[in-house]
Amino acid sequence: MRNILIFILFLGAFIVQSTLFRFIGIYGVKPDLMLILLISFALLDGGLEGAILGLFIGFLQDLFFSPAIGMTMIPYFIIGLFAGYYNNKVFKEKTFTAFIFTFLYSLFFNLIMLFEIFIINHSVDLKTSIIHILIGTLYNCLIILFSYRYIVQLNNKKLMKKNTIFR
Repeated sequence: MRNILIFILFLGAFIVQSTLFRFIGIYGVKPDLMLILLISFALLDGGLEGAILGLFIGFLQDLFFSPAIGMTMIPYFIIGLFAGYYNNKVFKEKTFTAFIFTFLYSLFFNLIMLFEIFIINHSVDLKTSIIHILIGTLYNCLIILFSYRYIVQLNNKKLMKKNTIFR
């Protein structure tokens, strides 16, 4: 049941991010709800689950929005793996911890994406890109401040504790 609930949650987040979030952008930057959920669940459940979720949501986004499979799948995989690595090393149920992880990994994710853009020789204005990265990071941090306690509560529900995500 846990697998189904997490799948529905991420699918709902994907739909909201790709439809409604278009209208709440600041300077053309919208929050990355998929990244926020990935960091949250990786932090709560561990690196393996985070890596698998990262591959899943990255593939989903690449399938619909990317010119090549792997452009977002690889960064999401890396973020899920790294965020989950600290699962047993931090106070994972504290909002401040999630805030710090969201700040760091949002920056890291967007810098990886910027690096990929440079690799494929796509011209981009570095100053504008950095401003967009900072706005997106702050946007994600603002959302995690208000949503993380609900994610923790959901994760602690008896229905969600029966097994790990993909085992």
